[in-house]
Amino acid sequence: MTETSSARPAISVIMPTYNTEVSFLQASVDSILSQTFRDFEFIIIDDCSTNETQDYLKTLRDERVKIIRNIENFGVSKSLNIGLETARGKYIARMDADDISLPSRLEKQFVYMENHPNVVLCGTGRRLFGARNEVKFTRIRDMETYRVKSFFYYPGPQHPTWIIRSRTLFDNNILYDEDFDYAEDYYFLIRISKIGDIRSLNEVLLLYRIHNKQVTNDLRDRHRVANIATQKKLLSELLGDVNDREATMHYQYSYEKQFNNLSDFFKCFFWYSRLVFINIRVNKYPRIKFMTFAAKLFSLTTAQSFFPSIARSIILSKNNRRR
Repeated sequence: MTETSSARPAISVIMPTYNTEVSFLQASVDSILSQTFRDFEFIIIDDCSTNETQDYLKTLRDERVKIIRNIENFGVSKSLNIGLETARGKYIARMDADDISLPSRLEKQFVYMENHPNVVLCGTGRRLFGARNEVKFTRIRDMETYRVKSFFYYPGPQHPTWIIRSRTLFDNNILYDEDFDYAEDYYFLIRISKIGDIRSLNEVLLLYRIHNKQVTNDLRDRHRVANIATQKKLLSELLGDVNDREATMHYQYSYEKQFNNLSDFFKCFFWYSRLVFINIRVNKYPRIKFMTFAAKLFSLTTAQSFFPSIARSIILSKNNRRR
């Protein structure tokens, strides 16, 4: 984050791109340049694309756009860090190269952050479109519960909906951890949640595109490996030494919420019991909230694995209440 007072924009929008389909990229760029809030810089980091990305980016004439082309394919985390280190805005907004921000997104997030100085990061609701169509919201009751939730699975809000207070990052030397590519947002949330409040607007302000390149087996595997590595770090902070088998087991039970057989049911029961008892001893997380959350998650995973129709009813009921 660059500290400067010379014509400092209110918001720096950061968007990495790598071989994004140009029609998707154009729709994404247009959605930012058409925002009702105008006081921003738009930093686009081309991660050494080999398609027509550069040809398209060269056509952009808006003075708010700053294009950075990586000399090689660095990956998402390093590209985001390049964007953060270039950004001059009071706030930093994230954007993905294949999504669409609704016209009032930046305006509504800016107003919220200005009125809530205790909030360090704010997301929004999102509407999935393309291969899937549904609406997703993140509900955050309090930060203690949020941190407990993040121990078990990704707590939200979704990465491309974020706006972040740049002063918080600058003062605490927070960047994306490049060791956690494909789960860079998960570990980032864990770190920043220790500094201030995280919130999410109960309004859809981003259209989140679902397409074939996002759902390949290779990409799913990379996300899984990165998420397991993130959870292994969290487990180590509570338990000490944690092996790969334990980290993978924790991910299966808490993140994927899946028992493959009755043996998994008992393994999860004893695993969660161990976590609860050790947390009671070391008091890393609020004891009652941690125990309650683990019990609820165990019940949900049991229902989802053995009584899926009941689990779907529970999840549907929760989603309806959030709306």
